[in-house]
Amino acid sequence: MNRLIIDFKYGAYPVWLADQNGTVVLNDLPWELAGEEDVDELFREIQDIYDGLWTPEPGNSADGRFRTEGEKTAFLKLIDQAINRIRIKTAAMYEIEKRFDPDKL
Repeated sequence: MNRLIIDFKYGAYPVWLADQNGTVVLNDLPWELAGEEDVDELFREIQDIYDGLWTPEPGNSADGRFRTEGEKTAFLKLIDQAINRIRIKTAAMYEIEKRFDPDKL
């Protein structure tokens, strides 16, 4: 089964498609979701929030961590919402792996 990996790298789309051997073949939504603007918009929002953790601004330490647990909780809920939309729209045809450590956010 192909796998969708949710992972974060500054400036990169947070969805990575891996084949059955675990080789990353695409850093984007798979073709089945290419026209799904709601899913794409969610992941773009997620990436913007993540990138903001690394952008020096007043009151932001730019260390990749959220300032409050509430912000972190809202971010993780947004990720779960996006993953649920993928599962609904692809009829669970992908294994979805979260490859980030929420404790380090």
